[in-house]
Amino acid sequence: MTTVSDLRRNPVTLAIADVNLMSGRLLSDQFKRHSEITVVSCTVDKASLLKSVRETKPNVAIIGADLQDGLLSGLDALREVRDADPDLRPILLFDRPEPQVVIEGLRAG
Repeated sequence: MTTVSDLRRNPVTLAIADVNLMSGRLLSDQFKRHSEITVVSCTVDKASLLKSVRETKPNVAIIGADLQDGLLSGLDALREVRDADPDLRPILLFDRPEPQVVIEGLRAG
């Protein structure tokens, strides 16, 4: 079982990728308020996210369904991130309620 003191010694590392850099940075700023979380990157496209995951080995990645690579490119990024680091815990952000997008997100991992 992980305790609060364990998290302070070994914070959760987090990569953020979203289509809008400002929203990614605002999200990052909120996480930086917590000493048990360290934001290691904030990116807007698939290539930058993959590079960051390979270099920083975050525990968690928050990925928007859309990145600057195009609509639903976050789904492709999620698949590639999971292939690059199977231990990574991804969280996919949806900004649209279409059932097909949610289903594809679940399929992507």
